[in-house]
Amino acid sequence: MKSVFALSALALLGCIFTSSAQATMLEQWDTRRLTKEAKWIQRGEITSMWSSWDPERRMIYTYIKMRVDETLKGEKKGEVLFRQPGGQSGKLGMTVHGVAHFTRGEQALVFLKEDDDGAPSLAGMAQGKFRIFSNPKGEETALFRAPSNVEFFTRGESGQVRHIVTSQTERRIPVRELVAEIRAAMLESEGLLSQ
Repeated sequence: MKSVFALSALALLGCIFTSSAQATMLEQWDTRRLTKEAKWIQRGEITSMWSSWDPERRMIYTYIKMRVDETLKGEKKGEVLFRQPGGQSGKLGMTVHGVAHFTRGEQALVFLKEDDDGAPSLAGMAQGKFRIFSNPKGEETALFRAPSNVEFFTRGESGQVRHIVTSQTERRIPVRELVAEIRAAMLESEGLLSQ
């Protein structure tokens, strides 16, 4: 399989590509930032996935279709189609580090933004996806697991890169707590909740 590394696409997505380690550096976003950047926050079941070229044949995207069971932010819909860069179309493949992994039939909560061309995609790349599953006690848990080829950084008050974060590769949180964080962030952005 031929690989094409879409460096310009990564730059558009606000990523820093480190060629020596073949990894992507992403600014680490918390629930508040994800909620702010997202136009839609929805949860449901992944029903199908496929990859194809965009209409201009400049980029291969993987398209993910999700049946929406709950909308926390944005217009309520029964189904949503979003995309992320990379995938395989015919004999040509495009690898983009920092994207989320999806499987058909899984339950997920996604933070979706609108790309420049109007297409929905994950806010914060892989950070915009939490897999939902039931823990041994039967409680719904949300899991964010960072791809192995991603490193995170944070910014200081003046905007400079503060430090590399290596410990935040996984976050488990009860779904009810994640939903409460999202709702609090929405109220805060509307000025209804003090910081």
